[in-house]
This record gives sequence, structure tokens and C-alpha cells, in this order.
Amino acid sequence: MAEPKTYTVQELVEKYDNRTSDELKERLLDTIQIKEYVPYMTKRLFAKTILDRAFYRDGKIHKDSLMKQMLYVQALILMYTNIKIDAENLIDEYDSLNSRHIIGYILAKIPESELLMFEGMVQMMFDDAYFNEYEIHAYLTNQLTKFYPTISDKLNNLMDAITNVLQKLDPKTIKKLLEK
Repeated sequence: MAEPKTYTVQELVEKYDNRTSDELKERLLDTIQIKEYVPYMTKRLFAKTILDRAFYRDGKIHKDSLMKQMLYVQALILMYTNIKIDAENLIDEYDSLNSRHIIGYILAKIPESELLMFEGMVQMMFDDAYFNEYEIHAYLTNQLTKFYPTISDKLNNLMDAITNVLQKLDPKTIKKLLEK
């Protein structure tokens, strides 16, 4: 059996627009290959990519829910179909597909269990990132990690000063200080 044709978005949209009837357009859409299952690690990789691009900016948390949605749809198309999306023109290609209801067609063909699994994975990654960054334990850990070098240096200096003072005292004076 011949390998299914891989479409670019532009190529698919041009063919779609050149079809003269709904029946011909439907037949074209039926040539889009839809996978029944995508491996777990592939879904995880795409979910992580969505997290990195829609949750962080310059290493800091900056949630962009609209970008998350667009990247989610892009990931589904890339994982489950034979359509290639140009990442440099993601918004235009998204609009080209969506304005012709092709995205809805594709999502309706992907098994619901797969959609739910991937949506859940994306949400879990966002929840975990939020938990690991913003919950009180994470906040305290992050703050302590930032200030530890400064605190450590100050405490080391203080301990050195105390040690110097104690070394200059005679044992009787130290004993008297400890008894108080």
C-alpha cells in the first residue's frame, strides 16, 4: 500500500479551495490520514513543548492561554495527521485551516480517548509547573536558593569573628561565659 501523501497547510488549503463542490472537498479531507494512537512519550514531548512555549518567557512564568490553545491544536495536527505545519507561520496556517473548518474535521476524527489523554497530559504539566513554582514550599525553596549564598557568607563571617574572639579568651573566661 502506498504511503499517504503528506500535505503542507498551504497545499491542502489550495486543493480545498479549488474543489468546486462540498462532496469534492469532503473527498479531499478524507485523504487526510488520522492516526488512532500516538505513543505516550510522543504525547509527553509535545505536552512539554506546549508548556515551555506557553508557560514560560525568558525563564520566568508567564502563562499565555491563547498560545497554549494554538500550540495544542498544532500538536494534535502534527501528531495525528499527515499535515505539516510551518511553525514560522503558525497563526496564519491555523487561521487557514480553521476558517475552512478543517481543524474541526480533524478533531472530530481523532479518537476521543486520545484527545482526552493528551489534554490531560498538557493540563497536568501546567499544574505541576505551577505547583513547583508557586506553592508555598516552592516559593520558600526558590527564595532560600536565591539568598543562601548571601546568608551563608554572612554566617561564615560571623562564625569566623566569634572563633577569633574565643581564641583570644583564656579558658577561665570562656567557662564563666558558658555558666551564665
